[in-house]
Amino acid sequence: MKLREFDPETDFEIIRNWTADERSHALWCANRFHYPLEKNNFLAVLSDLAKRTGDMPFVASMDDDRAMGFFCYSLNPDSREGKLKFVIVDPECRGKGIAQQMLHLAVSHAFWNTGAEYVSLIVFSDNPRAKRCYEKAGFSEKKVDCKPFVYGDESWGRCCMVISKPVSDRRVIAACGNECSACPRYVSHPYEKTDQELSHTAELWMKIGYRDHIVSIEEIACTGCKPENWCRYHAVKCCEEKRIKTCAECNEYPCSNIQDCFAVTKSFEPKCRQVCSDQEYEILKRAFFEKEQNLKKLQETVFPMDY
Repeated sequence: MKLREFDPETDFEIIRNWTADERSHALWCANRFHYPLEKNNFLAVLSDLAKRTGDMPFVASMDDDRAMGFFCYSLNPDSREGKLKFVIVDPECRGKGIAQQMLHLAVSHAFWNTGAEYVSLIVFSDNPRAKRCYEKAGFSEKKVDCKPFVYGDESWGRCCMVISKPVSDRRVIAACGNECSACPRYVSHPYEKTDQELSHTAELWMKIGYRDHIVSIEEIACTGCKPENWCRYHAVKCCEEKRIKTCAECNEYPCSNIQDCFAVTKSFEPKCRQVCSDQEYEILKRAFFEKEQNLKKLQETVFPMDY
């Protein structure tokens, strides 16, 4: 199974009949969409969510690319909370583990690709089957909102369920403050990338000006900075000579060298905003454009880190 972005031209007609009746439709989407699903309304709601909360619609599919599941995902960059909405699978696939696979991929995407520290979703108390599915996927109940959702003569409580990033899945911060674990080039375990992902990264690196041509996947793949690697700022080599792990531990921080590093990195940000998709930009922002904040956090020892 794989995740891909929702394609309205091909996917809508597949998912439009996945809710069998009005009640199951309301249990799924709290009537945020019209029943029965109408394409214009469906896309308008998705567009509004994208503008307001950054929600991205995804589908789960096998090799034939036919949609088997659907959900929306957004990240609050301040709290690092990822949110899943409108989770649903093809009725013909239910009871076959498809929902579990999709949720696993969705949570992995949230943790590894967007930097979420935990992922939440809302399920109605009158939807025990869905709640059991989420529990099997690792979600646990956080709280129940007493303000009910009214459907006809029924009142449904809203149950917030959460899954947290495992303690072992901590961020990998480079000497200069880059977050390697967010970098689309980084392939050390458990951040392995597929050839397709690395090919996309090679194209992205040329698009934003990091390379003047599309390099091979072998060249774009990275296992982390090493003293012998070429680096304009020699940050890793400098840290090794001082027997420290990052610039945050240095008594001379922030030296002129690392300040130059911050400035040059920021000079790439306007072009990234211009030529990248929102998702690509957020990944690059977390990987490279927050290095100064990452080093500050290391100094304050707010977050546990791996090196």
